[in-house]
Amino acid sequence: KARLLGPPDRLGAAPFSAPPPPPPPGGGGGGGTLSPSSPLVGESAGPAPLPPLIEGFADRSRAFLSVQTGCDGHCSYCLIPQTRGPSRSLTLEHVLAQAKSFLASGFRELVLTGIDLGAWGRDLPGSTGGLASLVGEIARLPGLDRLRLSSLDPSDLDEPLLALFADRAVLCDHLHLSIQSGDDAILASMGRRYQRRQILDAVGELRRLRPELILGGDFIVGFPGEDEAAFARSLDLVERTGLLLAHVFRYSDRPGTEAARINPSTRVPPSIMRDRSRRLRDLAAAALRTETRRWVGRRIEVLVESCAGGEAFGKSRGFLPVRFPTITEPLPGEIAEVEIVAIDPGKGGLIGRKKEIERT
Repeated sequence: KARLLGPPDRLGAAPFSAPPPPPPPGGGGGGGTLSPSSPLVGESAGPAPLPPLIEGFADRSRAFLSVQTGCDGHCSYCLIPQTRGPSRSLTLEHVLAQAKSFLASGFRELVLTGIDLGAWGRDLPGSTGGLASLVGEIARLPGLDRLRLSSLDPSDLDEPLLALFADRAVLCDHLHLSIQSGDDAILASMGRRYQRRQILDAVGELRRLRPELILGGDFIVGFPGEDEAAFARSLDLVERTGLLLAHVFRYSDRPGTEAARINPSTRVPPSIMRDRSRRLRDLAAAALRTETRRWVGRRIEVLVESCAGGEAFGKSRGFLPVRFPTITEPLPGEIAEVEIVAIDPGKGGLIGRKKEIERT
């Protein structure tokens, strides 16, 4: 059975664990995470004492900046509200202080993470302006080259947040949406906070603002009541939105959830779930292969994640994997300017030739 991943898992950060000891001087990459002593507002009468700022984690090329935990949603298949509690936000001041600390440590890319990232600020006193305000403040910080959002609900893409994709160049050409299904009846049964039309409209506006946006998304196949017509609407949604990076999970009961009590007669057989999972992944993978061909001959910036045996590996601003040979081995977190010379069909990525490495 597949484990449903929280937003930080998709980009490689441990979800909301207590931070480890600071790395030795000169250590690489990192991810700030919320600890029990973090300044969260919600369940208690006020913010808890500020924890020490995190400098980074060893062997990381980007810094994961956790800004929120918990969830106020009521998805019928999920236990997060019971296990993590209601949505609680880190204060703006602490988030900015942590972001500045990461940048001072040499990180070029920050990734905002949260269990329900779009809920940031709703529990804070006063008018915060929501997630768009937080993103705007971080995007203005000196020394930041890339700002990535880990995962959002389609309902989080309001006008202020969409506008930032037009105004803030540091926002990466990549977004991951928690979609789950392309069928309105299934979305309603799941207890999701949006419908199919809202997804299409939001992505359409994003593509108008950022034509080269690389879109990823989560899907659950085999949710109780999902017939072939409902699943076909998920396939159609993938095609209409141009989604390239699909995280597909087969539904499984979580004891204590509403979905676990749905009439057994509506259950989808495991063999059909496996087939639907394969078909959805294959559809996105085929679209990804087509997209990668467009990049051949272009120069792009690659954030280096690892380097060994004369070859470096990293990600583009759109989160496409890129590998390229190099004589002088760059360090994780450095940015290389690379000319794309071929596609990497085995891994759905790109093969490049290094022009220059920027030393941090």
